Amino acid sequence: MEQTDQLKRMNPLLLPLRVRRVDGLLSRLSAWDAGVVLAAFAIYLAHASMLGDWIMDDAGISFVYARNLAAGYGLVSQPGRAPVEGFSNPLWVLLMVPFFWAGVFDPIWTPKVLSAGLVLVTLGYLYDASRRILGSRFLSGVLCALLVTNTPFAVWTISGMENPLYALLAVLMFWFLVRSPARLPEIMGVLTGLAALTRPEGVLYVLVCPLYLAVKLHLQERGDRPDLRNTARCLARFLWPFLLLAGGYEVFRILYFGDIVPNTYHAKASGSLRREALVRLLLLEGYPWDKTIEFWQIFLGRLALVSLLGVVASLAFAWGARAWDGMKWSVVLLLLPVWLGFVLLPRDWMGEYRFATNAVPFIYLLLLMVGQLWAEGLPLRGGWRYVALLLIALVFLGASVRRHFVRTQRFAANPPTPFKVIVEKYGRRFDEYAALLGLERASVLLPDMGGTLYSSSLTVYDLGALTDRTIALTMRKNQSAFYDYVFDEIRPTFIVTYSGWAQFADLDGDPRFRRDYVPIRESIDELLLQSGIEMYSGVYVRKDALPDETALARLRGQ
Repeated sequence: MEQTDQLKRMNPLLLPLRVRRVDGLLSRLSAWDAGVVLAAFAIYLAHASMLGDWIMDDAGISFVYARNLAAGYGLVSQPGRAPVEGFSNPLWVLLMVPFFWAGVFDPIWTPKVLSAGLVLVTLGYLYDASRRILGSRFLSGVLCALLVTNTPFAVWTISGMENPLYALLAVLMFWFLVRSPARLPEIMGVLTGLAALTRPEGVLYVLVCPLYLAVKLHLQERGDRPDLRNTARCLARFLWPFLLLAGGYEVFRILYFGDIVPNTYHAKASGSLRREALVRLLLLEGYPWDKTIEFWQIFLGRLALVSLLGVVASLAFAWGARAWDGMKWSVVLLLLPVWLGFVLLPRDWMGEYRFATNAVPFIYLLLLMVGQLWAEGLPLRGGWRYVALLLIALVFLGASVRRHFVRTQRFAANPPTPFKVIVEKYGRRFDEYAALLGLERASVLLPDMGGTLYSSSLTVYDLGALTDRTIALTMRKNQSAFYDYVFDEIRPTFIVTYSGWAQFADLDGDPRFRRDYVPIRESIDELLLQSGIEMYSGVYVRKDALPDETALARLRGQ
């Protein structure tokens, strides 16, 4: 007993107040537990297989930076180019480098196999931690089944992007909060720093530890004097590894890239943490709260508003009555950064709630916890309350599987910007165009960079602005400077525009465009026309790149 009290004084983060011994990183699962996890993983593989060989084209940008780093060119989009941080997931980029060193990287299957492995580990940790909270192997199995059948989770953890790594880091935080090892503050600091290096909004996980300390103070026995000194010491133990990782990379960013934010911030000014959205959130008005309902609709569809009000009421009751210990409140705390990021960031054009992937396991777990909370008040005796909860969980699981199966089918039928399509459509095609014109040195300006950078031998300029600092700082902000950069400085051999990118670039706004370029293919853009905007888009080539009068006809015949 004295040893337990001493450990509590040393580490105020130990919640629940009963100290547990941690045997290794992951407790040994029984054969039954391992079978449940593997069964859930098999369902995940079947679900993910519905997407075939689809990889999001944006993932190719991370692959290219990793390939160039592995080859000794540095963190650049192409060998010889100036360093521009055209990615926002440095930890994911670094994770790809060893595969290039080993010569085994495949742009489709390497990220898929790696992602599947990360999901398997995530399921193991989630099952083990949730079993301690729910007190039921069956309900933990239901949780894993809900997770792997969820469309946003399956789509974005198999997309080639950083989502599976991000989800694993969040679940690891959860597992350690449940396990409460002696060095929990330092562990949380490391995991929070790694989350910040995986996605920009991952820095919001820095809120979890201080709020966890606040929960600890609330859960102290009434009349106990808060030990603020030890609490402050524990917070310092959390902050130093976080600052070492996140702050260390920030110093590297300034020295290497010459900027305090990634170039993706400049390219997506509306995708940053927007001041007006934060103000509206604080004032309890408008847009952020609409997005909160949208956030909840990911899981409960039309019942989102009613269920959200029910969950909020349940949380208020659990807080006031001290019905939950620290383990259960950690679920709510780990949802907070994801919700804030989702609310403050704009809607993602890629679909299926890419920014909410990390919410999926914790939303489902929270619903099960709320179900347990109210099942205790049902007018049923003994095990009948538990049976009622199991039946509700099974009905919810069945409805969820049916709903998400249809959603995944719909997504798979028309996924956004497949990597392989961009490789063929732009990467290899413009190499063929250059060869057809007999050009030893050629360049292309276009918005789809992943597959193009990965496969093309041309100099590639990014109309999407992710890997080009000048375009990020001028297009739609200083249009005359953008025109000067395109038509006088880089003078790309080929230009591709379509839909929103045709509107943003507005190349016809400068007479030099029609003076210097001729269309290979061109038409009124149908998507823009639906919005009442009549504007041309297409594929263009510089007139001075055409060696003779028949060259353009040959390009048009390709």
